[in-house]
Amino acid sequence: MQSKLVGLTFAALLASNASAWIVNGNFETPAYGNGGFTDGLPGWTKAGEAGHWNIFPGYGFFNAEAPEGTQIFYGNGTSIAQQTAAELLVGTSTLSVLAARRADSFAGSFRMELYAGGTVESGNVTGGVLLKAINFDHTSIAPSSFVPLTLEYTADATDANLGKLLSVRFFKTTGVQMNFDKVQLNPVPEPGTMIALAAGLGLLARRRRATQS
Repeated sequence: MQSKLVGLTFAALLASNASAWIVNGNFETPAYGNGGFTDGLPGWTKAGEAGHWNIFPGYGFFNAEAPEGTQIFYGNGTSIAQQTAAELLVGTSTLSVLAARRADSFAGSFRMELYAGGTVESGNVTGGVLLKAINFDHTSIAPSSFVPLTLEYTADATDANLGKLLSVRFFKTTGVQMNFDKVQLNPVPEPGTMIALAAGLGLLARRRRATQS
């Protein structure tokens, strides 16, 4: 029972770290009432109209609940981007989002991109290196639905981009509006986290041996 608890606690810690690297990745700030939206995106830079949108079941434009909280992202402009405080480390960095399709003909598709280095301004990354990108086609899912979209980039010890800050960018490829929720970045578990896990598991093992002796 204790080992399961430690495992669950560690999993929760990793999930928390993944969320923490992205500012306002669940698009809950600021909060709006049912159907409310705004052209504004704290934590992100943008090119064109983009903001938060409170959706709910029975709402004609997006007849569903938000996967997390009550709000999702909507973007009628070209792109949004954010530079994080996470550095590219040796190992596999993961970027994920819940891609969505609104219920009417205004739905659109987008590309999710992960960069190392450069600067972020007005929804774009300048001078950075594109590490990996993945496309989402809104016509591949049902209206008013969400689907997980994930990309991974693995860096070895010789990667020229090690130590550079990671940035994320979403670029609209087709249609009028791109929609998604729950942007998360996991730039490889930090050494301190792994050391803490090892110490916790070691303590648990010693306690189990003590109770069995």
